[in-house]
Amino acid sequence: MPVRLNRSNADFDELFARFLAAKREVSADVEAAARAIVQDVADRGDAALIEATRKFDRLDLDASRLRVTAAEIDVAFKACDSITLDALKFARDRIETFHRRQLPKDEQFTDSLGVELGWRWSAVDAVGLYVPGGNAVYPSSVVMNVVPAQVAGVRRILVTTPPRTLAENPAVAAALVELNVTEVYAVGGAQAIAALAYGTETVPRVDKITGPGNKYVAAAKKLKGPKPKIPGDRAKFTENIRQALYASKIVSYAQGYMLMRAAAKEYNWNLNYGGIALMWRGGCIIRSRFLGEIKKAFDKNPKLTNLMLDKFFAKAIKQCQRGWRNAVATAAKKGIPVPAFSTALAFYDGFRSERLPANLLQAQRDYFGAHTYERVDKPRGEFFHTNWTGRGGTTASGTYTV
Repeated sequence: MPVRLNRSNADFDELFARFLAAKREVSADVEAAARAIVQDVADRGDAALIEATRKFDRLDLDASRLRVTAAEIDVAFKACDSITLDALKFARDRIETFHRRQLPKDEQFTDSLGVELGWRWSAVDAVGLYVPGGNAVYPSSVVMNVVPAQVAGVRRILVTTPPRTLAENPAVAAALVELNVTEVYAVGGAQAIAALAYGTETVPRVDKITGPGNKYVAAAKKLKGPKPKIPGDRAKFTENIRQALYASKIVSYAQGYMLMRAAAKEYNWNLNYGGIALMWRGGCIIRSRFLGEIKKAFDKNPKLTNLMLDKFFAKAIKQCQRGWRNAVATAAKKGIPVPAFSTALAFYDGFRSERLPANLLQAQRDYFGAHTYERVDKPRGEFFHTNWTGRGGTTASGTYTV
């Protein structure tokens, strides 16, 4: 609610200091309500937008009316007076002039070693602008948010605004017409932000969302991210998680034994690897059913370099691999962190791969610093340098063997 401060009052300094120190975060109840709206839109798309519009705007729409037509924009535009139109054009020109001066510059140059360097700025593909309605409508917000996006080179600019905004405030429609914005959706509140963040059957997802709004809009902007709901057969996905856990545990034991073997080599230890597994099983530190399989593996092959190469564990990982990968991939898509599963899978893939993308690091070092590189089709120890840009020289730095 508004706060009135009078400089002539004796307690002004105290009240003003209290006002400045007051927290302005979104309250818990507002955040909870916004979270529920956002999740509903993420789950049900257009159906949730239509239901929210009926509830909060008291207006019945179907999916075909969510997007504002060119005719509706034109009708509202024609109701705008000439003085307002002139003011919008004046504001547009000044704002564009200002933001063109802010454009970052691309750069490209060749350094003293003949290496071509530089950087390039590029705009995001799509942005969504929220324009509030009701008593908080600001036609200027259209100009101040659309013009910078246009100057930056954004290809697709969308606008969402409550259903009655254009009819009740022709200046908003006039701003849209003057800026040639044609993709407008009659959706307001937190549900509009959720639609722009996630996309629905009608409203496309955008890369960035701007614009003012009420406390629910502000809360919704803070809560964007993949929806965590797991689709499909829950029992099947639970089995995927079990397989991911089992395979990740095997990898963790394999890593532990790799460390022990490296330490034994460094410090000249004589370790009984199978006996260590039984020691864990006999105590209270680790109770795992496959510790006995670890002992069997090292009894069969005391020089086993990695536990994952043993027949039992190799077969177990093979059987779990599809579920393991599905669990990690689904978690990533849904924004659920599963570091134990994902890092174990990355380690497994790195261990089993003869060649990895990290090999490209040598080429990158040669491009940026002329450090040379080796080629997989040539003997180890033979080094090469490439003039990657065609503008540098043949100078190369010293080489070393790792």
